[in-house]
Amino acid sequence: MKKRITSINSSQMRNFTLEKNVILATFFTLIILLGSTSLLHADYYHDTDITSDETWLATDNTHYVTANISVDDGVHLTIESGCIVDISANFTINGTLTANGYGVNGRIYIDGYLALSGVDSGSSLYEVQFTSGVVSVNSCSAAVTLGFWDSFFYSDLVIDNSYARIEDCDFKSGATIEIDNNSSPIIDGCNFEVGTNCKITISNYSWPTINDCSVNGGISVSEGSHPFIYDSDFFTDGTNVNVNSSSSPTFTRCRFMGGGGGSYGASIVNAHSAVFDSCEFSYNNYGIYMSLRYSLFPAQKTITFSP
Repeated sequence: MKKRITSINSSQMRNFTLEKNVILATFFTLIILLGSTSLLHADYYHDTDITSDETWLATDNTHYVTANISVDDGVHLTIESGCIVDISANFTINGTLTANGYGVNGRIYIDGYLALSGVDSGSSLYEVQFTSGVVSVNSCSAAVTLGFWDSFFYSDLVIDNSYARIEDCDFKSGATIEIDNNSSPIIDGCNFEVGTNCKITISNYSWPTINDCSVNGGISVSEGSHPFIYDSDFFTDGTNVNVNSSSSPTFTRCRFMGGGGGSYGASIVNAHSAVFDSCEFSYNNYGIYMSLRYSLFPAQKTITFSP
């Protein structure tokens, strides 16, 4: 018995070819889309020292620093706008770090430490959100421009034996600035969140300049430090200003406000001197408490007020 052969006309052949092409096109489109998605979410792990100039890209998000690594002296690391960086170890910048224009999409998560140490040509961090941990600035001189601009700190900022600029930054959720060991940063236009004990501590012969800040957790000056503080407001339910250990701060056109039970506008104990020039004290139960006993410089103990 002969097999019956069914003929296929040209119209049917065209339809068959078209369907095949549609299926193939759909298949390859899915492959491309899946590949693109994986590229968009290609997490990048950094676990070795950075020894040559490098740029981290937002398309590689998220960037994980999972081991103690450093950027070598003379090396420039650029973190692109929109990068998400998760630091769970100690990340030390001996060279230069530039992070510019994070906006609302960029984050730096710090569970370990980000240390800017002895930066040779200056680091600039703009619009960065530090979400936890500690940011440390160590042994950076005034000869370079190291600074933080328009950034958000949910982590503590520690400045040790260094110069730095901190401008128009917000400190939230208990974040503090600790200035220690002969440091001289400039802090300008910063806000320390209400009700979360965000504060400034100055110690060990440091002499920062603080201007136009709103500090809602108070300020502490100790160990021979001599800060210059201008046009700033201090609000707290405790004592706004604590000065001790032979320190000599100068406050100019500042306001000291708030105060719950037992609070002082300023507590000055065992200080070398203190100057309050055109300052305002209000809403404090006790105003200013002063005790200059046990000073190392009894002939120079002065508290100066001017209207």
